Amino acid sequence: MNKDTFVFGLIVALVTPFLGYGLGLLINFFLEMGGVIDKSGGIFQFTLKLRVLVSIIFNLIPFQIAQRNRWDNMLRAVGVVTILLMFGWAFHFNLLHF
Repeated sequence: MNKDTFVFGLIVALVTPFLGYGLGLLINFFLEMGGVIDKSGGIFQFTLKLRVLVSIIFNLIPFQIAQRNRWDNMLRAVGVVTILLMFGWAFHFNLLHF
């Protein structure tokens, strides 16, 4: 299977944040069960905004793999999707005001 395609990069770049979000929820669950954080707003909160940001940042993993293997088309696709997700994140949480 040729991994240096734009379509493969799009698929990987769209699936990776969902896996990262699931991992973030799992970490949040274990931190709440351990008493490290609480839902009432303690010192550290793993809020929705932070979980979504971390899940988008998970795209750096396939980005780095594509860069190391010189898969340029996959690298472009992952970069484009990551930038679009970051703008979507910023607009959704009202961080960009136009």
